[in-house]
Amino acid sequence: MMWKPLIGFVGVLFFFFLLMRTRKHWGKTIEWLSIFWFRIAFAFVLLFVLHYSLGFVGLFVPINFFSGLLVTLLGVPGVASVLAISIYYNFF
Repeated sequence: MMWKPLIGFVGVLFFFFLLMRTRKHWGKTIEWLSIFWFRIAFAFVLLFVLHYSLGFVGLFVPINFFSGLLVTLLGVPGVASVLAISIYYNFF
């Protein structure tokens, strides 16, 4: 049962190695990864603030991996879509 995380870890290392095949791509790859991780962290903070503040009104915004990834990849339209889905789920 321990082989599944090991295969996943090896796959991530292989993907990271493919991204950084040459030395000139190291800086751009690390910059892209740092921007991506910052966007993930900011998305979860934003979802937490929305969940906490809109909870007083009776609107509950889900905080899970899917909604965080949606906000991370789409930005403001992702926030709007998560809010639209939660309004639809809570009131209809």
